[in-house]
Amino acid sequence: MPVTVAMLPVTLNDGTRLSREERKQMLRPIWAAFGGLSVEGYCRGHWVNDAGKHFEDTCLKVRVAVPESRLEEYKALLKDLGARLNQECMYLEVLPHEAEFLEP
Repeated sequence: MPVTVAMLPVTLNDGTRLSREERKQMLRPIWAAFGGLSVEGYCRGHWVNDAGKHFEDTCLKVRVAVPESRLEEYKALLKDLGARLNQECMYLEVLPHEAEFLEP
């Protein structure tokens, strides 16, 4: 199953930082829909829109294994999250390797 990496902003464009509860609520639909996720930590992200405006965000780097047949569903979830956070763009990587869940 494909591995994805997304950068989820923890501050709004006006600089307001999301509360701990808001961050939990942001992650809940992802792990609920796809059976889990890994938060790799905080990072800084930079993006320049088509008008040349620079954005800098503090983000949570989140890794999720998503079945290929559900990639569009995951993208829609991230777009919805971005709209709720008033983001112009959400970052997503679909990595060229597969994840396996090994049960003992």
